[in-house]
Amino acid sequence: MSVSWDSNVNTKVLRNGTDWGEAEKIIEDKTRSGKVKRRYAYSCEKRKFQVAFKFTMAEYLAFRRWFEEDIHGGMYSFSFPKIDSLDKTIMQDYKISKGGYPKYSNESGKIIKCNMTWEEQ
Repeated sequence: MSVSWDSNVNTKVLRNGTDWGEAEKIIEDKTRSGKVKRRYAYSCEKRKFQVAFKFTMAEYLAFRRWFEEDIHGGMYSFSFPKIDSLDKTIMQDYKISKGGYPKYSNESGKIIKCNMTWEEQ
C-alpha cells in the first residue's frame, strides 16, 4: 500500500542536505582454492536516500499528522517525486528506513529542519 504525500507539506528536498549512493549488486565468495568468485545478486539492497526538508510550523504540523496517521509512523510506503530526477512528475515509492525516522531541529523561530532516511520500494 502506497500513500500520497500530504499536499499541505512542501516537496522541496534540500539538495545540500540530501545524500544517496548505489546499492551493492555484486556478491563475492571465496572458493576452496582461495580465488574470489564474483556474481550478480538477484535481489539487491534498496537504494537509500538521506533527505532533508525545511518546514514552516504549519507544514511541520501537517507532516507530523501525515506521518502518524497516514503512513502509521513509517509502516507504509508513500509516493513522492523521484529524488534523483529532474522531471518532478515522475513518482517513486519510498519507505522510511529502519533507524531513519524523522529528526527535527529548529533553524529559527519559524523554520524547522527535518532529516530522514528513505529507501526506494
